[in-house]
Amino acid sequence: MNTAILNPFFLDNKVWERLESAITSEGDIGVVLRGHLLTERLIETWCCAASGNKNFFDGFGENITLSYLAKLKLAFNFGLSEFSYNELKKINKIRNNGAHKPDDTLLTDENINGLIELIKKDG
Repeated sequence: MNTAILNPFFLDNKVWERLESAITSEGDIGVVLRGHLLTERLIETWCCAASGNKNFFDGFGENITLSYLAKLKLAFNFGLSEFSYNELKKINKIRNNGAHKPDDTLLTDENINGLIELIKKDG
C-alpha cells in the first residue's frame, strides 16, 4: 500500500468537511448523493494506493467508465476489508434504489437499520 497516495486523501480536512456537510445536509437525496460521491473517491484512492499508481484510473477516455460497484470490487481485490466492502456495497444499493425512485424517501428506517446491523455485525 502506497501511503504517499493514500494519506493525502485522509489527511485533507476538506474531505472530512465535505463528509460532515454531506451527512448533515437537508434532504435525503443530497445526503445519499454526496456520501456516494465521497465514498467513490475513497474507493478510487484506495485502488491507486494499493496499485502504487496515482494515475490508475486515468486514460479510460470519455466513453469508457467503471461503475461504482466495479471500482469497489477492484478495491476489494486490492485488499479492502470485507467489512468495508459490504458497507460500501450497501451504500451503493441505497443510492441506486433512490436513483430509480426519486419520489421515495432514500433514507428509510429499513436502510438505516440495515447499515447499523451491518456495522454491528462486522465492526
